[in-house]
Amino acid sequence: MFKTNQPKETMTIEAISKNNVILKVGDKCTFSTLTYDYPNLKLDQKITITKVFDNGVVRVDNGTDFEVNVLANLIDKD
Repeated sequence: MFKTNQPKETMTIEAISKNNVILKVGDKCTFSTLTYDYPNLKLDQKITITKVFDNGVVRVDNGTDFEVNVLANLIDKD
């Protein structure tokens, strides 16, 4: 195995909503996908972005004590 001085290449994915808007912390959004993978979120529920990750996932607050990590392409920015 040879060591190199070249930096590792990393790939980041922007958190892009269902309506093609880049999401940021504090954005007001709507959970707009009918799926049973997120039991704490309901269709057309108002949510707020609390954290954005570099892999297309955002953490959202739905007004309860729980924050949920969600794929960004499942929500619409208001």
